[in-house]
Order: sequence, then structure tokens, then C-alpha cells
Amino acid sequence: MWNMKRPLVRVHSKKNSKSIFGLTVQRQIELSVSWLDTSNVLPKHSYGREKINSQKAFLLTLWYLSNTETFRQVADRFNVSESSSHRDMKKVLDFLLSQKSSVIQWPDANTAREIEGRFRMMKGIRNVIGCIDGSHIEISKPKDNQESYYSRKGYHSLLLQSIVN
Repeated sequence: MWNMKRPLVRVHSKKNSKSIFGLTVQRQIELSVSWLDTSNVLPKHSYGREKINSQKAFLLTLWYLSNTETFRQVADRFNVSESSSHRDMKKVLDFLLSQKSSVIQWPDANTAREIEGRFRMMKGIRNVIGCIDGSHIEISKPKDNQESYYSRKGYHSLLLQSIVN
């Protein structure tokens, strides 16, 4: 559980403790919060109303994106105002979108040759510069288009696809 006045968000459970890219979900969240915290996207001043810290802002954004709750419900769950949750969620999303070019990059010719060489050395595979994989992330049953989210795994999910080199 995370430190909130009303700890209703369970981050660690048997369902989500599995490793994705060698990191547990908890560790991925810690790294994301640290990245957000060092960005100075969210205010850190001590005057005025209590500010939403990076951890809470990231978790409420993640919660909103992965559930079918309204802003009012998310704000209530995290014990913040609707306007604050909306403002900070927008800041988190804008920050994440601003970082896409530093995270998602197509390799130049030299880098592609180096990557291809590593794949060839490790697995004996030629002309490969990346691998794609997917992972089903379980979600609550959506109100609309439920059948579109029902996976072959037997539950409602979103599919995360990633490419790594």
C-alpha cells in the first residue's frame, strides 16, 4: 500500500507482482515516480494548499487510466479535489508524452548494426534488431464494448505491446 490518508489502492498483490522487463510492477512505479519527481513538473513549494506529491499524482493518473472511474471517484479515492486531480493528471500525462522521443527511438545505421551483432552473438539470429512482445493487463469489466476487452486469457484486459532491442 502507498502512503495516503485513505490507502485504497493496492499496488502489490500476487496478480501484479510478476516481472515485466525484469522489474516488478512496484519497482516500475517507483522508477516512474522518481523520474516524474526529478522533472519538476509538479509544484514543490510549501505555501498555500497542500500539494499532491509525485507519487500520488502518478498513482492517481495510473488509476484513472486503468479503471472506469470518474474524476470525482478518483479524486475521492485519493482524497484530493477534482480540480487538483485533473490538473495534476494532465501534468503527468503531458510530461510522459513529452518524454516519448527519449524513450522510443529508432536506431541509426551504426546502432542497428551493433544491435544485430548482439542478437547474432547471443542467439545466432541474423538481421534482427528488436523483439516485440505483449502482456495482458487485467482491468475491471468496462461499461461499453465489454467483448472488445475480453481476452483469450479469460478476463477483461488491455494489451501492452513493447519492442525491445
